[in-house]
Amino acid sequence: MGFLDNLKEAMKRGAEAAENYRERELAKQEQNNPVKQHPEQPADPAAPFNFTAKTEEPVIVTDPKSGAQVKFNILSNGRAKLDDPSAYEGRDYKAVVRETVLGTVTAKLNDPSFLPDAHDPKTLILLSNRLTPIVTGELKNKGITAAFKMLNVTPDRG
Repeated sequence: MGFLDNLKEAMKRGAEAAENYRERELAKQEQNNPVKQHPEQPADPAAPFNFTAKTEEPVIVTDPKSGAQVKFNILSNGRAKLDDPSAYEGRDYKAVVRETVLGTVTAKLNDPSFLPDAHDPKTLILLSNRLTPIVTGELKNKGITAAFKMLNVTPDRG
């Protein structure tokens, strides 16, 4: 066992030497390249911004055909820009976007003429395509130009 004990000791010394070398190199790099602190600038309200809107709890919709309760999850994200930043001065415009997206989609899901059958797979597949222009139009009425990367309405499996 003498050979294995010597090998273990040599491995420990090698690991310690490698760690010491790594620490010396990191200290040398920090000394040569000090990190410059940039003061964080407030977000420009005129600049486009990313948004995400999703439901925490599923939206419950009554199916007009069967009368059964159906639960849907809403998930969307995209980019938006304020048409007139002064109109939203001091307000959380990202929250306005989220509330508008979720409110408009929920209202349309509860409209029997918009969603005649909540269990029809074809209707559910085309639902996002039908909702996108409605939601962007509603945001445009509030002075926000938006483009969706994704707007999904999926049945809740839980």
